[in-house]
Formats: sequence, structure tokens, C-alpha cells
Amino acid sequence: MDYILPAAIILGIIVVVLLIKVIKGFIKIMFYGILILIIMTGVFSYFMYKDVNDLSTSLTSKKNLFLLRDNTTVFAGFSMQGLNLSNLQEVSQEQITAYNTLYMKQDYKHILESNYKLIIIDKKAFPVTGDFNPESIFEYLKSDKSFQLNTNLPSTKAIAFSYLVIYSLKKDPAFLVKEYKKGNVMIYPETFMFKVVKFFAKGK
Repeated sequence: MDYILPAAIILGIIVVVLLIKVIKGFIKIMFYGILILIIMTGVFSYFMYKDVNDLSTSLTSKKNLFLLRDNTTVFAGFSMQGLNLSNLQEVSQEQITAYNTLYMKQDYKHILESNYKLIIIDKKAFPVTGDFNPESIFEYLKSDKSFQLNTNLPSTKAIAFSYLVIYSLKKDPAFLVKEYKKGNVMIYPETFMFKVVKFFAKGK
């Protein structure tokens, strides 16, 4: 009996010491976990900002190639420096045929060539609304008809497709990102932001 009380006290001290160590260890794990989360959030935010800024810069100042597809078939295209119609260049029917072959092989690098970005947009990205029906433009782009307003401008097909893109971007600056998330836009090279968007879109 004389040893029960001292033994209980010693046992109690041991339990308290162990609890203190466990709590300290837990607090340390929580601290490092929060620190890692803060660092990862900062890195993530930096790359997202960098990609958004890069996309904005490329659309307003660099030469990009835009192609229009119907499911898996490319049927129209243009390249343009920034969003300036004076820099608009038509993609010929011969180029469209060649791009289709490369597109089926997923050889986006050779489609891109010297352009900064390759942006392939499915026609589903331009839905019929109460204000606008793009179906007549699609029919015209798929037809053999084409004419030029004057010799200093590309054909009206290039102008019609570029109008669809510029109109959509003016209406909603996040147009490309939103339609990319839906699977209606492909952008090459694919940057960090679009990989993240694709990852979360697949997770739904």
C-alpha cells in the first residue's frame, strides 16, 4: 500500500509528459502543414497570375493562330497579331487540309509553327442566343463561296471567323477559359493554368 501512491504519481507524471510531447508534436505538424499550404498557395497563385497575364498579353500583342472545328474536323482559320483586324491573315483551304491531317495526329507543334499560341475552338463555343445566331456564319465558312471586300483585306471568311472570336472576347474576357473548361477550346502550348483548369474540370 505504501508504494501505490508514489507509483500512481510517477505514472501520472509519465502520462502528462507523454501527452505534452504528443501535443507538441501535433502542434509542430500543424505548423509545418500550414506553412507548406501557405507556400503552395503562393506558388500556385504566382503561376496562375503569370499564365493569365501571359494569355492576356498574347491575345493583345502577339501573333496567334485560331482554328475553328466541328467536333474533330477543322474547317476555318486565321492568324492575327493581337486583336487587330489590320493584321488579319487568312488560312487557305490547302492549309486547312494540312492542319486537319496534323490535328488528327495531335501534332500541334507543326500546326503552331512560328505562332505564339494555337487556339482551336469548337463551334459549340458559339451558341445560338437571342441576340445572335452563328449558324449562318458556319454555313458560309464551310461553303466554297468566298470573296474579298478589297485587295488589301483577306477574304470575308477570315473576317467572319475573326468577328466571332473578337465579339465573344469583347462580350466576356474569360470566354476562352470558360470554353476551355467545357472542352470547347484547346490551347497549345498548354500552360500551368490550363492544366489546373482541366484537372478540376475532369474531377467534376
